[in-house]
Amino acid sequence: MDTATGISVRRHAAIAHVTIDRPERRNALHGPAWQALGDCVEMLSADTEMRCMVIGGAHGHFCAGDDLKESELKLGGARARAYADLIARVYARLDEAPFPVIAAINGACMGAGMSIALHCDFRIAAPDAKFAVPVARIGDYYPLELCARLVRLLGAREASAILMLGDPMDGETADRAGFARLADDPLAGALDMADAISSRAPLVVHAMKRAVNAVLDGRLEQQRPEIDAMIEAIKSSMDRNEGRQAFLDKRPPVFRGQ
Repeated sequence: MDTATGISVRRHAAIAHVTIDRPERRNALHGPAWQALGDCVEMLSADTEMRCMVIGGAHGHFCAGDDLKESELKLGGARARAYADLIARVYARLDEAPFPVIAAINGACMGAGMSIALHCDFRIAAPDAKFAVPVARIGDYYPLELCARLVRLLGAREASAILMLGDPMDGETADRAGFARLADDPLAGALDMADAISSRAPLVVHAMKRAVNAVLDGRLEQQRPEIDAMIEAIKSSMDRNEGRQAFLDKRPPVFRGQ
């Protein structure tokens, strides 16, 4: 692990496990950590053998948000705008990764940690996980695009409680709301899901991720040409032929992303 950033990555065949490890701050992220996390996702996205990424936190917490003690947002001006752009790029890279990203969530998942979870494709949460966006408690704000994604993923009732009251939501409530899947061991559950995803057809998984995110963010018409092109590529792919032949042969398919 890079102790300066608190971000580490381990590979398990076609699966990457990224860990946030800043225990003194409950894994809250500062500038070097945000930069390292974005660089990590970008690096993994360039690897054509990568099939899934799991992101979790060490020492009993997922991520307590942006580290307010070291955040450059409080400085205002150009430095604050550059820092906000850095964080936004991390969210964009999670969305644009050509593979699913799974959040394994224990303990605190607050503020920017919640925002990271919103930009993951799946969330596996412990019963005692604490999801929160405490802006109403500290006199801050939550960006409109994140409010929209929170409402669409969680529903208006629970999103309102999180945003207007600042009340935390536990893992069991998140499971009932359809926001997360419950697991006593979120990391084990996330790695099991990643293993299953890695056996699926990569071209299809990538296209379906793009489609889901386009609908989620209200950009379906804008992204329709790109998604249609991905679907056309699937129609003529070797993997499509392999899937059909494997079905006829009554054997598991072996997909190669081609």
